Amino acid sequence: MKNNISAILCYTVATLFLGYEMGLQVSPAVMVNELIQDIGLNASSLSLISAAYFCAYAGMQIPAGIMFDKFNAKIILTIASAICTLGIFVFVITKSPLLLAAGRFITGFGSAFAFIGVLIMAKEWFDKKYFSILVGIAQLIAALGAMFGEVPLSISIEENGWQNAIIGLTIIGVVLTVLIAIIIKNNPHHEKNISSDNKISLINSLKLIIKSKQNWAIALYAFACWGPVTSFAELWGVEFLRQHLTVTKTEAAGIVSSVWVGIAIGAPIIGIIAAKKNKFISILRVTSLVGFISTFWLILGPVKSVYMAHTLAIGFGIAAASQILTFSMITANIPDKLAGTAIGFMNMAVVAGGAILQPLIGTIIHYYWDGITKNNAPWYTSNDYQQALIIIPICFFICCLISLYALKEDSPSN
Repeated sequence: MKNNISAILCYTVATLFLGYEMGLQVSPAVMVNELIQDIGLNASSLSLISAAYFCAYAGMQIPAGIMFDKFNAKIILTIASAICTLGIFVFVITKSPLLLAAGRFITGFGSAFAFIGVLIMAKEWFDKKYFSILVGIAQLIAALGAMFGEVPLSISIEENGWQNAIIGLTIIGVVLTVLIAIIIKNNPHHEKNISSDNKISLINSLKLIIKSKQNWAIALYAFACWGPVTSFAELWGVEFLRQHLTVTKTEAAGIVSSVWVGIAIGAPIIGIIAAKKNKFISILRVTSLVGFISTFWLILGPVKSVYMAHTLAIGFGIAAASQILTFSMITANIPDKLAGTAIGFMNMAVVAGGAILQPLIGTIIHYYWDGITKNNAPWYTSNDYQQALIIIPICFFICCLISLYALKEDSPSN
């Protein structure tokens, strides 16, 4: 019974950290206009500041995975949460674009350990048969954290200003760091592979993971599936919908939050279906098609009502939620002692979309800008956004092709 309570507590606190970092990850989406006007940025420079988070996050995934394979998760997660909180504090105390980027980079560095930490808790404390379900629950908590970073944060920004709202997030980070330090611990019955006989070099660890063509196909699917979320739901979606649908920022943030609602609904259900039916690739084929149709219609099609926009955004989110299966697929035939490294490799592919697609889309938006300004800052039209956001349905089309032609149904990890 004691182990059961410890398992639940460790997993729960780890998921709280994940939800917190997701709120920080998406926070720039609801302050795009404020940052452009207050700091004097444009779409291109803002996207580079936002992408600094993902550069650190993606770059730390494999090192973070290796650290979890070798060292104490309690210490790693406590330090990571403290670093994450430090980054958001740096972000809020400056108006220098360089320091803003530094703050986002530091936050991304600390956040890099959150998702891997949850999955490590799942593998250490629970039976393997529950892994897909626990990944789905983790994605649910991440989606809830992102939803908090959209509408409630948007309301707080409108009422109190963006800097005061971010200070509130900093305080939450301090409290969370203390909770992690007190509650998280390692399962004493789970063997850490740190003896000299079991040590595997970094190069050999990576070789075992990347030698499979299927692992690369899985990683590309994860990149193309989640890249649209980092680009739309975490940065450009709110301002695009404000222009495209002529709605308020809070209403636009509500529509973007529906993407996270779709993820929150889809992730646990997809995880349960995959665990019971073991039809991973069939699920990916269906969800990637749903993602292509939903995003193509939302961005380029006639969206005749806010309700239709919410429906399409939910479909978008359900499709993106399918990326949770890539973690089960890549870890299925990987030795337990390499689980952290494998998860880090996969999560690097997932979040690389933010590092690559956010600046690309921001650059394209600014390229099509026609010179209109508002309060001495660039003002982008719906058409400017559409020209760039076409990348999103293209990503889901790539997912369709990968799931049809590059992945095999007979085993989730071939």
